[in-house]
Amino acid sequence: MTAQDPVAPEALPNLLAVSIRGREVIAVRLSVTSLAVVGLGMLLGASAYESIVMAPNFAARVPESLQHIRGFFITTNPGTFFRVLAPATQILLLSAVVLNWRLQRARWFLVGALVALAVADVITFTFHYPRNALLFERPLDQVPLSQLLEAARQWGPGNHVRVALLATAILSALRGLMTSAERGRLTAAAADERLK
Repeated sequence: MTAQDPVAPEALPNLLAVSIRGREVIAVRLSVTSLAVVGLGMLLGASAYESIVMAPNFAARVPESLQHIRGFFITTNPGTFFRVLAPATQILLLSAVVLNWRLQRARWFLVGALVALAVADVITFTFHYPRNALLFERPLDQVPLSQLLEAARQWGPGNHVRVALLATAILSALRGLMTSAERGRLTAAAADERLK
């Protein structure tokens, strides 16, 4: 049967079912990928905020600035936000990779986003957590001032690397989403043609 041939009447229910199921798969794939992009955007925005607002303030007049920020972080701190959002975004991004696996171009953009996010988390655990412990958790009178100054000075530039990785991740994920959406549009159009 060619594209010009009419569809046999007995084949219509099967084609319609395939078309509906295909659209549902496309909708799930695009929804999960979109949620991953939203998660990456939230991580990027929060990390940029830390670089622009928080880091310059706590590094300004150490140790007084650290006393002030510790007074502000009585109930919660940025880690509370990141410890929930980062793993949720990783799960969404991994799910997006799985759902888009058959779409080679979309797959590799999403894998790239997942790798960038994973590297950002490795930097968080190996670089930021030790500095966070010095700056925000250990008693200030038990840490030499030179160590506090060094940790505060390093924190901001280290976060710039994390922001760059998250920006790379969101751009790559957006490209994967656009590629997946275009493929979905073409697939839906082809299904519509077959039903005519």
